[in-house]
Amino acid sequence: MKAGDVMLFKAGEHRLDKVYTLKPAGTKDAPCILRGEDGAVLKGTFDKATNIKEFGPDEYSGLKLFGSWFRLEHLTITNIGGGINLVGSNVVVKDVTVRDYSNYAFILNKSYNVVFDGLVASGSRFEHGVYLTSEGSEITFRNCLFEDTAVNGVHINGKNIRNVLIERCVFRNNSREWGACITQMNGASGIRIYNNLFYNNKGHIFTMGGRDVRIYGNTVYQEPRGREGQVFVVTAPLVDWSVKQNVFATNTHAFDVKSPAFLEGAEFDWNVYGQDASEPDSFYSGYGIEKNGMIDANVEFVHAPSGTGEADLRLRFGSDGASGAPLLPELREDCVGAMRKDGGVIGAYAEPGH
Repeated sequence: MKAGDVMLFKAGEHRLDKVYTLKPAGTKDAPCILRGEDGAVLKGTFDKATNIKEFGPDEYSGLKLFGSWFRLEHLTITNIGGGINLVGSNVVVKDVTVRDYSNYAFILNKSYNVVFDGLVASGSRFEHGVYLTSEGSEITFRNCLFEDTAVNGVHINGKNIRNVLIERCVFRNNSREWGACITQMNGASGIRIYNNLFYNNKGHIFTMGGRDVRIYGNTVYQEPRGREGQVFVVTAPLVDWSVKQNVFATNTHAFDVKSPAFLEGAEFDWNVYGQDASEPDSFYSGYGIEKNGMIDANVEFVHAPSGTGEADLRLRFGSDGASGAPLLPELREDCVGAMRKDGGVIGAYAEPGH
């Protein structure tokens, strides 16, 4: 594909019986565009019920997109194998759904300035929603839905992964086998996780070991009888970390720290911990965290979210961790996890960093 080319997929089902390679070569002023009409579906040959696990992106069927300055938009892709293998720069993936796939919806390597807006990654058989591997930077996920993954929602792996933004996304019913909604490993850095909703996931929320991380304004909710996965599984020292204005309403304690030294220097404050998510007071004071946090808060959802829609999280009673005074009853805002305190907002869809 050359600059300005448009590949249009007509409404209806189109068979992907092998791996197809496309090499878009757009420009800033004339990007290449791959677009589906309403109802356009690319269907591969992977059978979720019977096919065995294959890691290679060439297995079964799928797409390789190698190029720069291109857009993939308004398309549904199902039953692919290793994943949509994306290598390139200045790429926009807009309103794309990938479901009932083998390993990954997308796997990225050597990718720069990539924006996923409105991606739905649903129903992996064996692995993750999106896998960022080896090398890449300036990668954004915005308004995305990750659901029903076998392992991780977003897997960030590699010391040469830099500057990943995840904002206003929904993570729902992930980690069916094991894993976490977001995993950051092997030195990846510059991770920003703002204003997301993590609803009823079956494993951990964050498995983290990188540096330069900001986690602001998220809401984590897990049903009382759901799977017991911690919010934070800390596998390495948290260097240059700040975690603020989040609501953790889960059915088990929030932290699994592999070494007491790993939390030294990390900033955790102004967060709300539900009764089952709370640690003993000595845990917070021992690490010097949550000096202004709310511990043992009684939080419950008023309405469960549907798709990427918003829900209400009502904070009825609780403690600020110091005075023991209850919160005002029926304190509520019309957005996910929002709770007014001292003129600020805590929870998903607050302004990050406030």
